[in-house]
Amino acid sequence: MDMLWMHLLGHLSQLCSDLRPEVRNSANQTIFKTISINGKRLTLEAWDECIWNILFPLLERVKISSEQSEHFSHTAGAAGSVASTPISGTISASGIPINPNDSPAKFWNETKTLTLTGITNLLIQFFPVLIDLESSFEKAWTLFLDYIRSWALKGSPEVAAAAIKCFKLLVRYPKDLVRATPSKYRTDNILDLDNMSPYQEAAFTIITGTTPDLSLIPGASELILLSVSGFIRLPFVRLQTLSDDDLQSARLQPQTGGMEKGFTYMALAKRSIQTVVTLFEKHGSQASVYSGGIFESILACFDVPMRAKYDCPAPGLKDSTPLWRVAANSAMALVILGLRSLDALSRDLPNNILTGIYSQILDTFDGFLLPQSSPDASISSDELDVATDFDISIFETFETDVLLHLGQLHVSDALVKDHIQIICRASRLYKSHMSSLADISFSSQKGSMSALIDTKQSSIKRLASNEPSSAFNTRASRISVTSTTKTMGRMNLGTDVMPLGREKFSKVCLASLLKLCSDELNDLKDVRYRIATIAAPVVLDKMRDIIKSYASDRPLYGKLPLPRIRSEEILIVLSNLRDLQMRVGILHELVSEDKIREFVVPIF
Repeated sequence: MDMLWMHLLGHLSQLCSDLRPEVRNSANQTIFKTISINGKRLTLEAWDECIWNILFPLLERVKISSEQSEHFSHTAGAAGSVASTPISGTISASGIPINPNDSPAKFWNETKTLTLTGITNLLIQFFPVLIDLESSFEKAWTLFLDYIRSWALKGSPEVAAAAIKCFKLLVRYPKDLVRATPSKYRTDNILDLDNMSPYQEAAFTIITGTTPDLSLIPGASELILLSVSGFIRLPFVRLQTLSDDDLQSARLQPQTGGMEKGFTYMALAKRSIQTVVTLFEKHGSQASVYSGGIFESILACFDVPMRAKYDCPAPGLKDSTPLWRVAANSAMALVILGLRSLDALSRDLPNNILTGIYSQILDTFDGFLLPQSSPDASISSDELDVATDFDISIFETFETDVLLHLGQLHVSDALVKDHIQIICRASRLYKSHMSSLADISFSSQKGSMSALIDTKQSSIKRLASNEPSSAFNTRASRISVTSTTKTMGRMNLGTDVMPLGREKFSKVCLASLLKLCSDELNDLKDVRYRIATIAAPVVLDKMRDIIKSYASDRPLYGKLPLPRIRSEEILIVLSNLRDLQMRVGILHELVSEDKIREFVVPIF
């Protein structure tokens, strides 16, 4: 029976390269529909023969015949003769009437489209069966991808669009198809924590390969950067489909020694991060990368693992570097490269483009420096120290290599202030409820004294006018003060202070705030002066709040010491204020603009 099927399909495939377009296109539709309906009846041996003796020879004949026809058309056109055309009034395979005046190349483009689409649909439909062919199917898969790449690059726009569409269908497997595949296919893919699966490798190579080099096509380098950076999101797209239990398991795989099930895309994501940096070094100086929003989109992809941080899926066993750390290192390299290019391109780019780029940079590092996730309880203190040191290194690199770019005139004051506010939030060492209670107490006492004075004056007026007494107002104020004092008395001193974690990192941020106003560094004086002018009110406000909070809480503790973290905080502030050499002219400018009084007077 298999021999009869192969004999029938073989003769039918011969007609698929017939010179008459209506004949070959009808034969194309017939052969693929026949295999689709009866493919389940074929044995593995028959499928192997069908692939290598029917489908690929069909592809090759269509390719060769179309090239010969195109060559003949050019030759005939040069000689003044007319090439053979289809019969007028016939209908094409797509249902559109054939125009005899159309060139043969157009008819062959339709045949190529039918052939690519037909084979793609067969591979997807019978994938669970074909995978059992093992190495034979892997070779067939690779060869078919070569055909797709060749026609996508060298074919007409119509054929190229069809080839790209087929490629997308092949690399995006439905979930039920993945679940239905045999164990060998699943085994290949559960190892993609450390190494990309063969299919991921093939897709990645088509986009980033150098034979042929897609980046030589105008506008293709931007699309390649977007495509590769999009792979960084894949591990998180998968996590959205997991339950809470599976999500927790995905985060803890390295600690528990288990192996991630199904696609993880971890190796693909890490490889993509490295490749984006390499591609950006080559193409990052192009103005279109910035004017077209490519740079912002790339940073947005890096922002996903950086913002997730401790919620990132588990890394591989061979390469145990967390995905967020790989992304942060590479994002810093991208930002430095991008800002250097922007120095030369800023005059030619609109302000809204520049503002969008700088806003995306700040947003990316804001999400990284102030993550919403928290480390798992199973992470050791040594690992937390390593993570904190890494955060400090990224922060210091940002302050050294990025901050000066933000101080240039084409960057708005609001963006510079946003960056300073990020440092302020990152410098918080703890949360405390004591200050709020103290503010209530002091405001209540103030209100009580005012009430007593008002009561004394009103009593004199009442005696003169015989008005009724309103002493209950004074009593209410006294009750308010008493209840607040009792509330503070019931609170155990020190228990209101809750450390926020990453103490070492927060102390570095706190000390760096005052350095923004310092004149220690004299390179790019105008830029540093502008940053100091914008930073001074924010920094003084931060220092005022710390000193005022300490001064108001200190009496409440009596002879008891304040919590260690609060004592260290005030020491950092006072020692840095003592050693601060404010950049010349900053305070005078703030005083002249009446911006400093509201910050300095409340401290004293």
